[in-house]
Amino acid sequence: MIGLGRRTWLRAAVAAWLVIGIESQADLPICEGRKIYVLDVGVFADQQSMPACNPDTTFRVDPITNVPFLHDDPQVRNAYLPQYLGQYSGPWHLAQAIRGSQYVTTDLDAADIVYVYDYCYYTWWLSFVHSNGRVQRDDPTPGDHLLKSYQALIQTPRWQRHDGADFVFYDPHPGFGTGRAEMPVIDMMCNTFRNAMHIVAERSQRNVCQHYWTMSQKLLIVPYVPATSDIARPLKGFQMKVTPANERHIMLWFRTKCLPYIMEGQGRYVNGHRFCHHVAIALGKAGVDVDVSCTDRQLGGRPLPFRSIMERMRNATFCLSMPGDSASTRRLSETIMAGCIPVFVGPPYASMPMADHVNYREFSVFINISDYSGWLQDKMEWEIHPTIRPYHVLNPWTWIPDVQVEDIAIKTENVSSIAGHLRYMDKKEILHKLDTLAVERQKFSFQPFITGPFSAINIILSSICNMTLPPKV
Repeated sequence: MIGLGRRTWLRAAVAAWLVIGIESQADLPICEGRKIYVLDVGVFADQQSMPACNPDTTFRVDPITNVPFLHDDPQVRNAYLPQYLGQYSGPWHLAQAIRGSQYVTTDLDAADIVYVYDYCYYTWWLSFVHSNGRVQRDDPTPGDHLLKSYQALIQTPRWQRHDGADFVFYDPHPGFGTGRAEMPVIDMMCNTFRNAMHIVAERSQRNVCQHYWTMSQKLLIVPYVPATSDIARPLKGFQMKVTPANERHIMLWFRTKCLPYIMEGQGRYVNGHRFCHHVAIALGKAGVDVDVSCTDRQLGGRPLPFRSIMERMRNATFCLSMPGDSASTRRLSETIMAGCIPVFVGPPYASMPMADHVNYREFSVFINISDYSGWLQDKMEWEIHPTIRPYHVLNPWTWIPDVQVEDIAIKTENVSSIAGHLRYMDKKEILHKLDTLAVERQKFSFQPFITGPFSAINIILSSICNMTLPPKV
């Protein structure tokens, strides 16, 4: 946690880091000839009577959870992170990278691609939900402001030229659930914006749409921005060398919140928490080299500082990667940043972002559990019946695997046997996975500019440039 006395220094340190990202450090050949316009939806504020939104002052990021809250929330009043270090700040990094590249244009009419930069209003809305809960208000909420900006967007001649087929949306959060603004926004994403490219945290965000098959052709699943243990050096975790295999003293590591009752009766699925609880109980006493437990105090656990979490993951050979109440998790980004071999337990498996660009099969382990004690029956539905589709954003039945793994998954009867399978894995195979991971992990780093070694932003921007565009008119 950041103390009050350090805040001024931290701001200066981060500001110094940002200076590095003014211009891109590399080129993307696939983007040659493409011109991209960053359309900040704040331009519609006066027209739509929307209040101004400033990402540096409207909300703040909690240094413990890495999620945003309203700027005056007691949880972030005295200690907070800059907004661009939050786990949902991917859209900000992308906007900065485009603006600092040779592919940016300030001419909306001449742009080949339009990136809809709704990050500030979107995160303001998310902060409102975190600070106030899922309350219904008569007065306008940030979600209403975002909806107004979308309604103004589709009235522009530039949108209507190709019905949005050359536009890009970046939705960094798995879903709000239900509420006054939520369902209209989901409806616009699924229907009005169906021709656009969609960048999301997990496939189920668009699998709930009737037009999923059309949208899937221009769909990119991306990771969350990993947390940092050094504010002055946000990329320190990726710059540290991977710990050699013979120096790792933890065989298997896992920490998570898993109290299954905290969301009961509030309209959300809690099966992910139940599953995590079941795994923690089954593996918690599997050996002195197994460090698996829940962090909930009610279950006898305790939260760890992020620095301690990263230290343990760097010293672990394997780290469990399991879905919670949604398919995606920031812990995967941090597992890969630490150089720990991810162990995907399912099905359904946790989201595997950028699957066409990341070699998960080579550096990960997949466990197929046949005993679903405490977990939902696996249905893996590619399509959902129209009458129930809107209610399944967070339902594991809609979590489609991003990588084909059935041919390499280790099949086991129950969770308790996971440790044994990992303990006796061939040493050469483990070393191969660690070597591959050391090469691949840079792809999960987020930087506000195009990098030399491929980072998450390089992959995202390359995918944008590679999308099929409508003929010019």
